[in-house]
Amino acid sequence: MHHKNGSFNQVILIGRLGQDIELKYTPNGTAVATISIATSVGFKTSDRQNQEKTEWSRVVVWGKMSEYLDSYAKKGNRIHVVGRLETRQWEDNNGTRRYMTEIQAEHISILESSQSSTNNNQGNRSHQNPPSQTNYSQDNYDNDSDDLPF
Repeated sequence: MHHKNGSFNQVILIGRLGQDIELKYTPNGTAVATISIATSVGFKTSDRQNQEKTEWSRVVVWGKMSEYLDSYAKKGNRIHVVGRLETRQWEDNNGTRRYMTEIQAEHISILESSQSSTNNNQGNRSHQNPPSQTNYSQDNYDNDSDDLPF
């Protein structure tokens, strides 16, 4: 993390994968996956009823981290993400400027393997158990975020 002028941009999430990983590659061969992570918070309403609110966060995972997730994670797994917020902009087909804020993952940990997921029988993909080292950090890999596949 770089600190300039007293600012700090870091996001920490622990949540569940909203879908199986869809791995893509940039034209120069860099792996990338965009995932959604569900985090929930419980609260009581004014009439004392229990409620739960789920927030969906879009996370972009690059390089070996995305390949790791593709091999070992699936929908419903609980994961830990550390990253930074980044907003990108583009013009749509109508010439309207659009913005999207995403989390650029810098560190990923699978907290729950596919074997122990409550959604164990979903999907047709075969996932192996993660190796004993279940953490991946962006520090060890190149990130070519200017080479987005979309």
